[in-house]
Amino acid sequence: MSRHARRRSPLQIELTVVGAGILAAAAAVTAVSVASAGEVEHGHDTAEKAEAGADPAVFVQGDELAGNTIHVFKRAQDGTLSAAGSYATGGKGGDQVDAPTDSLASQGSLVYDDRSRLLLAVNAGSNTVTSFRVEGQKLTDRHVVGSDGDFPASITVSGGIAYVMNVGGAGSVQGFRLTAASPAPLSDAHRSLGLDNKRVPLFSSSPGQVAFTPGGRELAVTTKSANTVEVFPVARDGRPT
Repeated sequence: MSRHARRRSPLQIELTVVGAGILAAAAAVTAVSVASAGEVEHGHDTAEKAEAGADPAVFVQGDELAGNTIHVFKRAQDGTLSAAGSYATGGKGGDQVDAPTDSLASQGSLVYDDRSRLLLAVNAGSNTVTSFRVEGQKLTDRHVVGSDGDFPASITVSGGIAYVMNVGGAGSVQGFRLTAASPAPLSDAHRSLGLDNKRVPLFSSSPGQVAFTPGGRELAVTTKSANTVEVFPVARDGRPT
C-alpha cells in the first residue's frame, strides 16, 4: 500500500523529512545518557540510572536471538564500568533483514523511567515487552506483556504512559499505563502505521523510533523509506486522539 493511499484520522499529522539517510544513520548510533526526571534520554540499547549517594547503574540490552538479556554494570565516579549481573528478559531478540550493524535498526529499544523506577525493554523476536523494577544495580519483579504487533523495536515513556512501536507488517504503536505491578495495555490506544512490511522487516523500510514530544502531548514516529514523521496528538488520558 502506498503512503498516499493510507487512511488516517484528520488529527494524525504527516511531516515530510528530507534525507532518509540521516534517519538510517542515526538508528545505528548507540549512546549512554544519565537518568533524569521523567523519561530518561537514551540510546538504542543502553540506559543509565543514577541514585543520590550511590554509583549509577548502566543497563545494556544484548538482543540475543536465543534469549534476550539485560546486562548490568556499576559505573564508578571516574566512569569505570564493572559487571554487576545479567538478567533474562523472558523474550527473544530480533534481527531485521539485511541490517548491517544494528540488528534492531532503531533507537530507544531500552528505557529507564525514573517516575515508576521501571526498566522497559523490547523483545523483537517474541513480540513482547519486559519490565523490571530497578533497585540499585539489581533488577527485580520481571513482567512480560505482549506488544500487540510484530517486531517491537522502540519504546518511549512520558507521565506514566509508555508506547511501544511495532515495525513488522503494517506497523503500529500501542499504549500502556505503567502500574505498580507492570505495564497494562491501554484500551483504544493501538494505531496502525499503514505500512506494507513483512513480519520481520527489511531494515531500511522499517520505522526508526517512537518518542513523546517534550510536553508529552504528541507521539512521533520516524519512518525511513517513506521519509516522514508521523505525529499523533495524545489526549490527557494517554490515548491518541
